[in-house]
Amino acid sequence: MNMIQAFYIVWDNGRDGFFYSPYGDIFGLIVVILWIWAIISLLTSAASPGAKILWLILILLLPFIGSILYFIVGPRPALRQ
Repeated sequence: MNMIQAFYIVWDNGRDGFFYSPYGDIFGLIVVILWIWAIISLLTSAASPGAKILWLILILLLPFIGSILYFIVGPRPALRQ
């Protein structure tokens, strides 16, 4: 699965399956924003390059769960001086 397919799965939110709801587009948009925010936050964090790569893989493979996990247990953003 590449990023475009993952984006489509998140954005589509299962319209053809049993997860369809009238709020699917709003939920998909929130997930995509959370996903982008997690990636930007990760890239600006003070974590080591190895940790950044592992977190990036997790966030890209599991967009919703990976983003939530990143914000709960991931490295903190670097402080601006």
